[in-house]
Amino acid sequence: MPRNAGASTSQAGYYYPEMPMQSYGGNDYQYHNPPVQQTQQQVYYDPNNQGYYYPNGTYYGSAYQEMSQRITIRPYRPSDHPHIRALLFEGFVTSKDSFTYVARRRFLLKAPCLLGYLLSASGLGLGLVLTLRTPLLPLPPFLLRVPPRAAIGAGALLFGLGAAMVGAIWTGIPRAIRHFCEKALRSDLAPGRDGIEGVYAAPGVFLVATMPVDGSKEGPEEEKPEEEEIVGYIGLACYTSSEKSASPLVTAEIRRMVVSARLRRRGISTQLMQRVIAHCETLSPIRVSLSTTEFQPMAKRLYEKLGWEVVSERTLKDGIFSARMWTLSREL
Repeated sequence: MPRNAGASTSQAGYYYPEMPMQSYGGNDYQYHNPPVQQTQQQVYYDPNNQGYYYPNGTYYGSAYQEMSQRITIRPYRPSDHPHIRALLFEGFVTSKDSFTYVARRRFLLKAPCLLGYLLSASGLGLGLVLTLRTPLLPLPPFLLRVPPRAAIGAGALLFGLGAAMVGAIWTGIPRAIRHFCEKALRSDLAPGRDGIEGVYAAPGVFLVATMPVDGSKEGPEEEKPEEEEIVGYIGLACYTSSEKSASPLVTAEIRRMVVSARLRRRGISTQLMQRVIAHCETLSPIRVSLSTTEFQPMAKRLYEKLGWEVVSERTLKDGIFSARMWTLSREL
C-alpha cells in the first residue's frame, strides 16, 4: 500500500487523507495524458480500472491506454491533404474550444469590448435620464433644455455605436482566423513541394496521427483493407546553421499541431510530440522551439508538462485585435 494511503472499503483502490472520496469514480472524469511529474502523496491507484486519480478529480486510466493503442503515427502522404485542411478549420474555427471560441470569450473582457459596453450603457442611461427627467435625479440646467427627441436620439446613437463595436469584434474574430487558415494553406500547409513536402522536408518531418475507422475490419482482411481516419498532425521544420563544423547546430520549429476536437484529452497530442522529439534526438545537437498564444491555453499547459520552457513573450497586434504569444524552447 502506498505511503500515507488508506484502503477503500467500498471500492478497490487507495485514497489519500487530503483527497475527498467523491473523486473516486471513472465514468465522470476526462481521460487524457497524465502529468509528467506527480508525487506519491498526490495520487492513488484503482486496480479495477488500472488507472490513477489525482487531487483535482481527474482520472487517467484504461480509456487513455486504449486510445493510445489504437493510434498510429506515420509520415504525411499527398492524399492526406483534404483531411489536413478539414482538421485545420475544425481546430481553429468551428469546434468548441477552438481558437475562435477561446478568442471570442477572452475578447469579451478586453479593452475594445469594454469600451463598447461603456458606450452602450452610457447611451441607455443618457436616453432614459433625459427622457424621464425624474426629480430624483437633479440635472444641470443645460441638460434640461435638451428636447426629449434629441435625448432619445443621442442615447440611441451611443448605444448603437457600442453595440456595433462589440458586434464587429464578435464577427471579425472568426473572419480573421479563417483568413489565417487560408494563408497557412497557401504557404507551409499547401500541397506539393511548395508546401508541406518542401517546408517539412528532411531533416524535418510532417506526421499524421490515424486510427482505424469503426467497422473497417469487417469481412475477409484480404478483400477489405483497413480504413483509417486522420485525427491529428504535427510538423517539424528544420534549419541547419551555415557554420562549417563537423556537427553543425540544427534549429527546428514545431508547427501546426492540430488534433480532432472530439478526441482531445486522449493523449494524441502527447504521442505526436513524443514522436517529433524522438526524431529530433536523431539530429542532435538541435535546438527546438515552438510558439503558442493565450487563446491556446491547453496547448501551453501540455508543452510545459512535457518540459518546454518559455523563453520569450510578445504581443501580436492587428488593428484593434491583440494577443499574447509565447515562444518555448528545448535543447536536445
